[in-house]
Amino acid sequence: MSLKQVMSALAVSSVLSLPALASDYLDTSTSFSDENKNTKTRVIFVPEGAEVELPEWSGSDVNAVSRAAEIEEFKGEASQLTTVIAPEGTKANHLLLAGVGNPAELSRFEAEKLGASIAAALKPELENVVFDTRLISNPGIAAELSSHIAHGIDLRNYRFDRYQSEPKERPQTAYHWLVKSPDMAEKKYLASRAIAEGVFVARDITALPGSDGYPEAIVKLAQEAMKDLNIELTIVTPEQVKEMGMGLLHSVSQGSQHGSYLLAAHYKGSNADPIA
Repeated sequence: MSLKQVMSALAVSSVLSLPALASDYLDTSTSFSDENKNTKTRVIFVPEGAEVELPEWSGSDVNAVSRAAEIEEFKGEASQLTTVIAPEGTKANHLLLAGVGNPAELSRFEAEKLGASIAAALKPELENVVFDTRLISNPGIAAELSSHIAHGIDLRNYRFDRYQSEPKERPQTAYHWLVKSPDMAEKKYLASRAIAEGVFVARDITALPGSDGYPEAIVKLAQEAMKDLNIELTIVTPEQVKEMGMGLLHSVSQGSQHGSYLLAAHYKGSNADPIA
């Protein structure tokens, strides 16, 4: 029997009986708006050399924050972070100044790393945080950087704690992004969020111990992760692996109580010629 014949004949839903291994991944939420919100914690993205000054601040507020930034030698360089505690008049308990250098030149990788650093700096028990991008003059660049930084925050907040008897509480913060082009930022972020969830599935698989990370369990985990997507899954069972003459794949599993599986995921986004 050929591979093509087996793949076209197999039914996905009834092959495995193991319960799916699931992760809830993130307990945080992310939203984008051009409406300012009051919060006790605000992250302000500062281009290099820019004055840290928001429209709602008084002159004394600007002076207080500028003096604190000067003391910490904060200049807005890319990835530079400085926390200002309870700046007078700003209504915030904490201001986190995050340098973005020249925003037009900040790469996606650098932006994601900045997001990870910000996530590590924020206390996990915070309920609300505003990310303020108003000092970035170009709305399109601000939207794109916001999506990349938010993606880095998501990747940093992932936890693999299924085997901990008393896992630490995960961050349950609501992240509010203040951007001039919220629809653009949200669209870009949602694409990154899909990537993040795929990364989380891969991290889950690699973190599983051998007792739970055997081929059949991994297939079931992949099934669960892709069940609501427009993807056709085909599963080749250990018996079919042997029948098809896949001797090398079959022999790998002979030293284990678990057989080898083959999982094929087929996404057909259009009627054009396939890429792969």
